[in-house]
Parts: sequence; structure tokens; C-alpha cells
Amino acid sequence: MKYLSLLALPLICLLLLSGRARAELQADWEQLVGGEFTPNGTTLETDQTRLFLGEGDGFYMSRDHGYTWRLTLPDRQITAIAIGKNALYAGTSKHGLFRSDSRGVTWQKKSGRAPIKQIVVLRSGAVIAGRYPAGVYISFNRGDTWDDIYDRWLEKLSHVGYNIWSITEFDGYLWSSTSGGGIIRTPDMGKTWKWATEDFRLGRVSDWAVFNDRLYAAAGGFGRWNEAKHTWEYFNEGLQPERGAQRFSSLAVNRGRLYARLLSSGVYLFDERSETFVLAGLRESVILDLVSHQGYLYAAAEDEGIYRASIPAVQPYNRATVTWGALKTK
Repeated sequence: MKYLSLLALPLICLLLLSGRARAELQADWEQLVGGEFTPNGTTLETDQTRLFLGEGDGFYMSRDHGYTWRLTLPDRQITAIAIGKNALYAGTSKHGLFRSDSRGVTWQKKSGRAPIKQIVVLRSGAVIAGRYPAGVYISFNRGDTWDDIYDRWLEKLSHVGYNIWSITEFDGYLWSSTSGGGIIRTPDMGKTWKWATEDFRLGRVSDWAVFNDRLYAAAGGFGRWNEAKHTWEYFNEGLQPERGAQRFSSLAVNRGRLYARLLSSGVYLFDERSETFVLAGLRESVILDLVSHQGYLYAAAEDEGIYRASIPAVQPYNRATVTWGALKTK
């Protein structure tokens, strides 16, 4: 078995200002040696007991907040991870989908070799798997058998003219970002579809999050659904202006706050009251995924391994103090 260890380096303290008095950030950084990750495959997930990492060479899990890692599904490029009530799912780039009934210790192959783009476990227990570059499958028996619903959905989506890109479940609907950038939703598992908005201006959605009972989308920008107005609201104030237009790629909720990662310039806290962003560190890092686990915030950086942030539970609302520590993975 393959284990990963933690190597500590000196403490580096930085004081970063966002440029606005109401959106200051103080970040104390602890930098540790890390590893290199696959830009098109690295993903983090948690069941709140264990921390999971999907990488170019396999599936890892940690039981001690990321200090040590165990490789349990080797020689597979992991592209997606999803957690159900009694099962853990991992999608791969060349070997289809796998299921674990032992919380990541052992695995069973549950599909063909088609590349998996996304896995979603619904509240009902049904599992939806999105294939790359196109295709949608659903299973009602934990992946033992699959129903190809791609053509069935496309028939209902003929007015859309685009493929399904990403899916989430919220407020009684399945929401989907299309490959053309619009967002559609269905209340009846694909029997009928309607536009949530046809002119969603941020493009294809990479990640979704539910925060304070509202739906957020990470794409070529940051959006929040307003059900009363039946429209999306967009926010970008507080982002580093010299970076220009940015693509948001991952969202995570930690200690009652919403964090978003930019693909090429760090992690940001979204201040819901002022509707602005506050830089929460790793500004010079290429961040591949973000997840909240047992009070910590974890980020996978392309050439630096995994970083962990310890975030105080109580702090001034317009000021965030974040301590990051990178965890060696190779």
C-alpha cells in the first residue's frame, strides 16, 4: 500500500489587503512541501469522517485530516467522486465508474470503460453519471445496472440544442448547465424541462453549492439564483482587478461561509452581506479543487500538493483570518 507523509517547512506570515476597508483580509500562512497534481483529474471530497482525493494515479483517502494518505484504487485517473448514503463512487478517465461499500477501502467496477465527467447522488438514492464528452446514465440500484437516458433527455431538450454539461439537485428540481451555457431545470426527472435562464452569461457551470438555502453556480464568473425574480444575480466586486476575467471552478461551505476558488489565482471568501469577495489566500497557486472537512478548508494546488486552512469560528464579518498548511501527497 502507498502512504503519504507530512513534511513541515518554516512558517511564513503575510498580511494581505483587498484594497477596500470593508473587505480586508489577514492571512497567516504555513507552507509545507507538496506534490504535483493532474490538472484535468484532481478532485477532493469528504464524508465528514474521511477525506478523499482523486488523482492521476488513483484514489487516496485520509483518516487524520490529511496528514497521511492511503492509496486504495491504484492505476486509475480519477475524474469524479460522489458520496451516497451507503456507497462511495469514483469515476475515471478510461476505466468507467467504481463503487465502494467500505468507504473507500475496496472497490467494485460498475460500468464500462467510458470516461466519467460527473457523478451526482440524488436524495432518492439514484445515481446520475455524466460521460465525457456527452452522455447521461442513471442507476436506481447503486450502480449495479444503468439506464441510458441521454437520448430521452435530448428529445425533451430539442429546443435547447446543447448537451448536458453538469447537474445538481436543489429545491425540488434537477438543474443542468448546458454545453452552450444556458441553465435548464426539471421537476420530474427529465420528463419536462424548462429554462431557468436562457441567457446565463457565465458559460458552462463547473460546480454548484447551496448556501443559506440559495443556489450558487461557479463558471466563468459567480452567480446566485433569485427564484422570486426568476433570474441569476452576478457578483465580482473584490476580485483582484489585475487578474481580469476569472473562471470560478469550485465552491465549498465552511463554518457558515461560502468559499470559491479561481482556477489560476487563489481562494476567495464570498461576503454575503456586502456581496463582495475577500481574498482568502493561495493567490499565486493554480487551485484544482476545494472542499470543507471537519472545520478545515482543503485546496489541491497543481504543483504544490494539498493545502489546509484553519479558519477561526468567530471573527469580524468583514475580515477573514486564514492559516494554510500544505500537505505532502507524493
